[in-house]
Amino acid sequence: MNTRNRLKNWPVYVLTLLMGLAALYYAKRINYKFIDTLGDNYTYELFAQSVFTSQPFKINIKFDYYDDLPINHHQRSFPPLYPILLAVAHLLFGGSMYVNIYLTGFFAILCAVPVYHLGKLLGGDRTGLLAALLTLFNYTLVEMSLLAMSEPLFCLLSLYGLYYFVLYEHNQNKSALVLAGFFASLAYLTRFNGAAAIMAAVFYLLIKNGLRFDKTNRQRAARELFTYLAPAFTIAFPWFLRNYLVFGDPFYYVGRLYVKFFVGTAPSQTVMNQYLLSLLEHFKLVWREATFLNLLAITSFILIKNKRRIIGAIWLFAGFNFLMSIFHPVIVPRHVINYFPAVYLLAALCLTALNKEFLDRLPLKKIGRRLVQVTVAVAFLVGALKSVYHGLTFTKNIDFFSSHYAYLGDMLQTYSPPGAVVMTNMPPAIAFYARRPTIMLPKDATEEKFDQYVREYNVDFFVSVGYTGYVPANFEKKWSRLLHDRDNLYYIISVYQRTS
Repeated sequence: MNTRNRLKNWPVYVLTLLMGLAALYYAKRINYKFIDTLGDNYTYELFAQSVFTSQPFKINIKFDYYDDLPINHHQRSFPPLYPILLAVAHLLFGGSMYVNIYLTGFFAILCAVPVYHLGKLLGGDRTGLLAALLTLFNYTLVEMSLLAMSEPLFCLLSLYGLYYFVLYEHNQNKSALVLAGFFASLAYLTRFNGAAAIMAAVFYLLIKNGLRFDKTNRQRAARELFTYLAPAFTIAFPWFLRNYLVFGDPFYYVGRLYVKFFVGTAPSQTVMNQYLLSLLEHFKLVWREATFLNLLAITSFILIKNKRRIIGAIWLFAGFNFLMSIFHPVIVPRHVINYFPAVYLLAALCLTALNKEFLDRLPLKKIGRRLVQVTVAVAFLVGALKSVYHGLTFTKNIDFFSSHYAYLGDMLQTYSPPGAVVMTNMPPAIAFYARRPTIMLPKDATEEKFDQYVREYNVDFFVSVGYTGYVPANFEKKWSRLLHDRDNLYYIISVYQRTS
């Protein structure tokens, strides 16, 4: 390859360099003392361990919001794709939880590829590289990879779905629309809120020809919808069939249980208030995390008139992903993780358009114009990469209980028979380390509810993690330890055994 060809491929080299730097950054952030227990990461791992058994996706945990299920039940909390990939990774590389962290880190770094291609398609190589840089060092994406959560895989598949959808709008190649549906369906099989991208695509295909919906437009919309939805439904059909055979509901969605879990049996007005509050708090979150970039992304729709349709499609993708957040009253950035790469892409597109339309035409000498452009670029990067600064300097109050879960698990395995039932307020971690049937302590448990669970499930041990509420009199404390976190807040971990 001659020098000219090598120079021609400079964006590929820069993208590779950025991905390599991100890999080093991720590796530096891995905690090899213990794994932070978010809860869901251990639940995914338990599902993965069941994949290649005679009873796949069946676990020994009873969650509080599954009142109608026994302890050992088929899971319906999460879709199957991520646990399946974890199970395959364990076959190839061993069963360590760190394999999960390496795999999710790999997925997170790969997110730069579809973001780069989207940026290149819309605004050129510089747009793609800038958007890829921001995505690689997004604080939430980094943290979710370090926790071995499903979000990096979900984000990767969603972004490929968006890329092929935008590519179809760009060149009307039907194979791109097929691939868009294919990747969107895989994203849905990773996280249920993958349905947001599918809904955004369907909404866009229905309205893109304007409000007049004559025969020609109806036929075109029908063809496009079939081309997009047929592969999406085909990919997801085995999971729909499984849900129908096991639960009698092919489109089962765990989000419907969150109302009961978080607000109980309150009147519908209270439920609506809860969701409106969730929407407001998630809006504050995305505005706080990307204020500067949100403004640029909005400006892109105003400034770049010849790409408004495609920019509108990307905003629909971001908007529908954001609106799905209202179905989860817990306010955390990972629930809106797909919003950020879309905004990064549009912000980068806006910056390159500003450079082309205004900065390049400043009545200055070449060196002066370049100085202004460099100053603007540096200011943009400083403002945009505040999440990297946040991640490097923020001392995370990690779940300090994590270092004790393995010890608790070993102790329970030593002093309890294999079938002993454990009740706790952190069931995934205890179930993972203790290998015992585990029940989640009911939320805001009353004494009656606590006693009911003990009788109904024949509970042998109670492990309290920072819990200071009621414990039945027939449970004797066997072990206890006082802990304080980095904010000097004190908690007690205790193990109780039933005596009668």
